[in-house]
Amino acid sequence: MARDGRFIRININQWALSEWDYSEYKGIAPSMKSILEERGPMLLNDLAEQMHETFGTKVGSVRSYARAAAFVVEKGWIRMRLPHEEYVYPSESDKG
Repeated sequence: MARDGRFIRININQWALSEWDYSEYKGIAPSMKSILEERGPMLLNDLAEQMHETFGTKVGSVRSYARAAAFVVEKGWIRMRLPHEEYVYPSESDKG
């Protein structure tokens, strides 16, 4: 079904006809990126909850992916990293 344009993946386990107007699930990080690009910065808790409700992802998985280089988390808010912002790999003490 993945190769048939009539279908889209709508969460971890389900597919739907593309004409049904569901949000496409492309994986955790790409889906987080799509939501942030559409809505802008948001509370990480809200993004994790939206990802869970929409795609069935685990809240802990969203929190883990939030540490990826594509994202910036500051004071509980998550946003896309800007091109000029350097990614600094978190130290072991920051992983708490």
